[in-house]
Amino acid sequence: MKKFFVFTFIFLIVLSIVAWKIQPPPNPPGKTELTWVSDDNPARRGQIALFNKLYPKDILKLDPDNSGMEKVIVQSLAGVGPDLFDCYDGFQLSAYVKSGIAWDVTDQLKKMGINVKKQVWPCIFPDLMLDAADLRCGNQCLG
Repeated sequence: MKKFFVFTFIFLIVLSIVAWKIQPPPNPPGKTELTWVSDDNPARRGQIALFNKLYPKDILKLDPDNSGMEKVIVQSLAGVGPDLFDCYDGFQLSAYVKSGIAWDVTDQLKKMGINVKKQVWPCIFPDLMLDAADLRCGNQCLG
């Protein structure tokens, strides 16, 4: 029985060394890592490369394995959620807002001179703004 525990202990030490050797390299000094939870669409690589080029103080990384709405909410409430996540419809937006993880950026957009009602395609209002049903564009978006 003693040999079993010694063997197990040595095996765990070897596994720990392997895990330590294969861990990802740390971020370069002075760079802030941002995690984006999204699908693994091939276009994401180009989007991430462009973001990293435009914002050299940040480094954006994709995490396609945790893109489910429930995972994003649970991980965020646990304090280990992503920095950025996709929202595909009003239901998801409502869930993110009710869970307290979606930020209201209305004031920040105004400070930047962005008027969502004038500069965004009206059909996506329900995906961008909570309770935006009265702003839907009807048939305008079809043509």
